[in-house]
Amino acid sequence: MFLEQFFVKGLGHASYLLADADAGVAAVIDPRRDIDDYLATATNEGLRITDVLETHVHNDYVSGAEELRLRTGATVHVAPAADLSRPHAPMADGDELRVGSLRIRAVATPGHTPDHLAFLVADLSRTDEDWVFFSGGALLVGTAARPDLLGGPEEAKQAAGVLFETLSGRIAPLPDWIELYPTHGAGSLCGSGIGGKRWSTIGFERRHNPALNQPDAAAFTRFILEDQPSVPAYWKRMRPMNQAGGAPLDTLGHPRALTADEVAHAAGHDAAIIDARDPDRFAAGHIPGAVSIGLGDTFGTWAGSVVPIDREVVLVLERAEDLDPALTQLRRAGFDHVVGYLDGGQDAWSGEVVTLRQIDPADVGDQPGRILDVREPSEWREGRIPGALHIPGAQLPKRMDEVPDGPVSVVCGSGYRSAIAASLLQRAGREEMATVTGGMAAYRAAGLPLEKENA
Repeated sequence: MFLEQFFVKGLGHASYLLADADAGVAAVIDPRRDIDDYLATATNEGLRITDVLETHVHNDYVSGAEELRLRTGATVHVAPAADLSRPHAPMADGDELRVGSLRIRAVATPGHTPDHLAFLVADLSRTDEDWVFFSGGALLVGTAARPDLLGGPEEAKQAAGVLFETLSGRIAPLPDWIELYPTHGAGSLCGSGIGGKRWSTIGFERRHNPALNQPDAAAFTRFILEDQPSVPAYWKRMRPMNQAGGAPLDTLGHPRALTADEVAHAAGHDAAIIDARDPDRFAAGHIPGAVSIGLGDTFGTWAGSVVPIDREVVLVLERAEDLDPALTQLRRAGFDHVVGYLDGGQDAWSGEVVTLRQIDPADVGDQPGRILDVREPSEWREGRIPGALHIPGAQLPKRMDEVPDGPVSVVCGSGYRSAIAASLLQRAGREEMATVTGGMAAYRAAGLPLEKENA
């Protein structure tokens, strides 16, 4: 058996190339949209990709299954309940697939999504005992994936009950030695409290994973629905997009270099201007209406959280070589209309320039107006600036009217999310905006007063 994991840090997404190297055939599990790494590894190992398996219809990224099918001719296998309109072979509970000497058996594991499958793998060249378990979002390292992505609160509770039955009845009884390879890892918003290790064993998780150690369905429901991260806005578009299949990447074209006049024209025709430079550079001067989303591991997720996915996008980059990594993340999030980038970067901009005030944590208490804290609820409860207003950053686009008039100083954990939030408020016409330099990390380090839950 040959097995290689591919991990995308910002998404917390793991995918896998599984192969019988002697037979020269391979399968890919839960591929991301950009598939060149799978193809390169297969070529280097002398493998032909014959099959693609998807554990569920993904909400957090554009699947690469259709891209792989088109490029390799591989057969895509999913549960019938996935309701795909793209070519695939339905695979139901108990169905088996052979990839050389590898036996892959589907295990219905609903809860995270209703169509969820996991895959048990045996290497028949050694034994007919199962060895590897691709768990998707059913069981993760240190927890299980959230069941609240489809429907409202009542549907979430029902799905949590289904997930409890999946975990207790279908996964917990597996032998200790089974190796666990989930799709969602640390950094994924598909769960809370995911461990940093990217694989585990059933035996270890049975002993130490709280998702497998809740006494009953009611306790599990409380556990799994507590402190889940905010859901990025673009996720609502991912399920139907993945059911139909994302557009082939080679049909999307490549963003072109734009002059300042062309960028101004695009902005005037409702294009979103995403400034991917460092937040400090953005604060020093940026295009009016631009949104600050620094190019880092979570760039694509934050773009999908605060920029409408159907808008044309123009980028302002620190360096021309930043285009490809920015474009890769945007396309994983479903942005298919990235039309160009400002040629020469911000220095080439000839129009009006807007700044964003930055304040030292020690000066927070002297600021007029309100403090807006855009961290997640779990962070907020651990300690916040007294009197602060709390709106998680991913929820801000829909909750702008809750931000009071007048001066606002925005704080997050380190300064990244506050720049995003402040730029959104600036774009909405708010003028008296500031961010807290270094965020709550710097505020705490300075020994400034904190307010805590129930304090």
